[in-house]
Amino acid sequence: MSIPALTISDMPFGGNLLEYFLLQQQQQQQQHQQFQQMPQLQMLQTTHSLLSHPPSIPSTPPSPAKIPVISLEAFCAHYGVNNVDHDHLQELGYTPGNKDIKTLE
Repeated sequence: MSIPALTISDMPFGGNLLEYFLLQQQQQQQQHQQFQQMPQLQMLQTTHSLLSHPPSIPSTPPSPAKIPVISLEAFCAHYGVNNVDHDHLQELGYTPGNKDIKTLE
């Protein structure tokens, strides 16, 4: 079986291949532009949905931790501080939680 040959009248645009190729190129560019716009539209939709529901505002921040007030005796008993160091701390006027203390010598 033989394949019939195309004649000029059978070709689109009456045989003007340049117009045919330009049309194909234009269609490809349009498809490419549509493909590029799809992610942008999806991103805009996502942004819109995020903005339509504003984030909940948290309550006031927690107050700073308060250092418990304990006696020097309870502090030394809890941390196993010996009597000599306890006496040094007492001489220095140390209260547990006070960070402005001189070093023991």
